[in-house]
Amino acid sequence: MKKIKAHITPLNFLGSTVFLYGITLAVSFVTYRYVAPDFLGIWATFSTFTTITTFARLGIVNGMNRELPYYLGKGEYEKAQLITSTTLCYTLLNMALMLILGVLFFFLFDFDAHNEFSNAYRYAALVFFITIILEPYQSYLSGTFRTSDNFDKLSKTQYYMGIYRLLSISLVLLWSYNGYLIRELGAVALNTMLLHYYRPMKGVKIKFNTSCFVQLFTIGISIFLSSYISTFVDTLPRLYIISEGSSRELGLFSPVLIILGIVSLIPNTISSYLYPKFSYSYGQGCSPIYFWDSMKKVLLGSLVLGVAAFLVVFLFIDDIIGLFPKYIESAPYIKIACFAMMFVGYKLCNMICVIMKQYKWIWVQPLLYILFQTGSLFILNYTISDTLAIASYSLVFSNMLLFVASTSILYYLTHHKK
Repeated sequence: MKKIKAHITPLNFLGSTVFLYGITLAVSFVTYRYVAPDFLGIWATFSTFTTITTFARLGIVNGMNRELPYYLGKGEYEKAQLITSTTLCYTLLNMALMLILGVLFFFLFDFDAHNEFSNAYRYAALVFFITIILEPYQSYLSGTFRTSDNFDKLSKTQYYMGIYRLLSISLVLLWSYNGYLIRELGAVALNTMLLHYYRPMKGVKIKFNTSCFVQLFTIGISIFLSSYISTFVDTLPRLYIISEGSSRELGLFSPVLIILGIVSLIPNTISSYLYPKFSYSYGQGCSPIYFWDSMKKVLLGSLVLGVAAFLVVFLFIDDIIGLFPKYIESAPYIKIACFAMMFVGYKLCNMICVIMKQYKWIWVQPLLYILFQTGSLFILNYTISDTLAIASYSLVFSNMLLFVASTSILYYLTHHKK
């Protein structure tokens, strides 16, 4: 019975993630139909800066995500409490900083200079700053979900958010751009309330400890920056199309990125579930070989799922894309890029480097990603004339090489590091 429950929880969490992002993807097409590009561009301008504001967090939550389950596994509960207290304290300081920046922005920015779009900028700025004020707390709360029971609650949160995303599309139908902003504001508020309500660690004291902060920063900043580099490298095919192609070609490439993004949810969700469990086990003194035995099954499973997804997309994409006549030209590039679906499991491997605190190896995967992505784009640029084909083949080669390299690194670390 315990074995069945052990599989139900991760499958439920994976299902809730796919449900949430599937709904988000579906309703986005409705948004594109009812909100003019000029207004969406205003919101996109503000939301672009969301990633920049995450630097103010200094990777402290990333450090907590690693250290909290580790010390719980070691049975050092006072240390675990100190970690959460310090993280919560810094999170609240971070939120106060975002609030101050928001107030200054509203005093200094000249909204009236944008003429008929002045109110559109003003409303977008308001929603944007409320979002970046609440996001640090959301990030902190998400990091405290560590056990199977916690993930069952987190799954409920995602199901509720998916239902909200579906129902709130009516706001866009009624009030177009303003409805879209209300919908986004409601989403960030509801998500914060749900995470706070279901938070597993209640009664955490707001207490700052300098040595604990330094420890979290030392660990978390490497995790944060390496992840940020990988996120940046993800944009290189798009930047290549912008440089060598046209905006129309970038639009045709969008379905490729959307499909690969959906498939990438699988390893990302599995990583979110396994990360705290493996950290807890490592704190209990589990041998690195344990991680290899577990991860090789996960990697094999991701490979099998990737092959199945590849076959479905490759065989049926012509019929599916026919429902969207404007994107029929995307079909051959989707067929090329979907080969990369088999290798997206490489994203799981760096998790073990973090758990084992092999910091120099944390940087190897993102650096290899830069090498494989830029190298393949450079070489293919001299052998193929089709810009979209170059970008598509580059995704395949970089993912395939990363899968081999990451699996090899995982084997080395679990067999040669004590």
